[in-house]
Amino acid sequence: MRARGVSPARFSETDQRLPIGLRSDEEFERQRFEALLGLALAAERDEGASEHAERVAMTAFRLAQQLGFSRREAAFIYQAAPLHDLGKIVVSAELLMKPGKLSADEFEQVKIHTTAGAGLLAFGDSPLLRLASEIALAHHERWDGSGYPAGLCGEDIPLSGRIVALADVFDALTHERPYKRAWPLEEAIAELCRLRGTHFDPHVVDAFLRPVRSGAASVSTLLPGSIAATR
Repeated sequence: MRARGVSPARFSETDQRLPIGLRSDEEFERQRFEALLGLALAAERDEGASEHAERVAMTAFRLAQQLGFSRREAAFIYQAAPLHDLGKIVVSAELLMKPGKLSADEFEQVKIHTTAGAGLLAFGDSPLLRLASEIALAHHERWDGSGYPAGLCGEDIPLSGRIVALADVFDALTHERPYKRAWPLEEAIAELCRLRGTHFDPHVVDAFLRPVRSGAASVSTLLPGSIAATR
């Protein structure tokens, strides 16, 4: 499976020509996935949602490879990652776009997006949607157990969630949001290092920085360009 974008891999031309009622289960799952992806992008209420999803997916893909995933396994993470915030569809736009700090009650409302997203993705037997559900539920858990919704810690957190957690935070740090400026790349990297072993799995942080520390890549390559440019 090759990484081709935020929609699933292409299916056979024969299957595409069949009437809807006669299409295969794979075609049905592809259409279902694309509908959920569209809903996930709409849930962000942000003009840059598509770009954010692409960057998180590409960072997660590269990080999975650094952690020893096969290209096929990493591509699976790549496809599932853009659905991590699907549950934000149940959170009000006012909260998601609020420029100031959230109150304790407001933060509790935002936190439900993890369980809501996992629930929306949990139906059916598609391995891709099961992985996306796992990521949606786990991407705000923290290595030290201080995250949500379940307060999991260490390796009790699914590795897919640990990967997307770093990819999501790194992209949030390095790009402007309604409530914050974009951080310079060096500051964002320093923040990931500071949170190594508390917020993030130390091995995931080390894998993320390995190409730079080994001299194989420059710091700027940690910022993914558009996915189209990397196919």
